[in-house]
Amino acid sequence: NVKLDPHCDEPYRQAPPSITCFHFVRAASTGGASTMTDGFRLGDEMREQDPEAFKLLSTVPLTHYRRLLKTGRDFRMRAPVFSLDEEREVAGIRLNDRGAGPIDADSELVRPMLRALRKLEAMLFDEANQVVVPVGSGEALFFNNQRVLHGRTEFAPDGERYMRTCNVELDEFYSTLRMLAQQQGREGAFMNLPHGALT
Repeated sequence: NVKLDPHCDEPYRQAPPSITCFHFVRAASTGGASTMTDGFRLGDEMREQDPEAFKLLSTVPLTHYRRLLKTGRDFRMRAPVFSLDEEREVAGIRLNDRGAGPIDADSELVRPMLRALRKLEAMLFDEANQVVVPVGSGEALFFNNQRVLHGRTEFAPDGERYMRTCNVELDEFYSTLRMLAQQQGREGAFMNLPHGALT
């Protein structure tokens, strides 16, 4: 029932979940709103305000991990916070403090990386960059986990809250979108993917 800070799910996977659905079967009676932050916007703003910090966060890999000893699973992925497409636009973000390993980089990069991460964290927690989405029972929330960082406000511990989640991969989504466009005689309408469609 505690507040969850903005984060991406499963950055420790080779391909983190993309389109994510939260279905609020039973919403909390008090609190429990979702918070959404556009990671691409943060990346674009950081590139403009502090190009050196952005360069570090888009080139120096961090270790993202999750160990599930009871089930014998050990996930690890080294990747920068921001991934870029072939046009050097932000195309993905990996950030989750609960699965972040130590900075494993050349010693001269550690302090600049810490500074860049602190700057990103300040931007992330700036309320001007967050959208609060109240959710009710039976409602669903869809977002791109490789673009949008999500969190949750605190909710009453005595209330019931039940949520289900599922994911659809971006390649499957765009494949279906193209096939539907073709069937409706709009072939080519969705052949060029929008900013951020590549991961």
